[in-house]
Parts: sequence; structure tokens; C-alpha cells
Amino acid sequence: MAKRSAFSEIEPLAVRTAEAMRLAGHGKTKLFELVKAGEYESYLDGRVRLITTASIRARIQRKLEESRRTEARP
Repeated sequence: MAKRSAFSEIEPLAVRTAEAMRLAGHGKTKLFELVKAGEYESYLDGRVRLITTASIRARIQRKLEESRRTEARP
């Protein structure tokens, strides 16, 4: 069994758009709509667009809370 370094276990602070799409389950168009709407924080590092993993997690949490409120209505 291969040893894993401590570095490989650290969650990235930001990911490229392809990884953000995979993590959030969006396509490219939806991802950029959410970036434009301010739902995801992003920045350019040279020519590469990076999305913060914190903003991906935060949106998922907001959507879960929204879903719970909707389901709890009588």
C-alpha cells in the first residue's frame, strides 16, 4: 500500500473550473452563471480561473437549508 503524504490530504482552497463543476455537479454554463451572480467566489491566476472551495461548500449548505425549510412547510 502506497504511503500518502500529509500534503495530499490537505483540501485545496481553490480549484479550477473543471474540478468545481465536478464537485458541485454543474455544467460550465451554470458554473459561470453562479460566478457572475456572486454565488461562487473566483479569481484569475494568470489565465486560469479558480473557484474557492469554501464558496462551493457555502452554496451547497445554503441550498440544503433552503430545501429543509421548503420540506418543513405544512
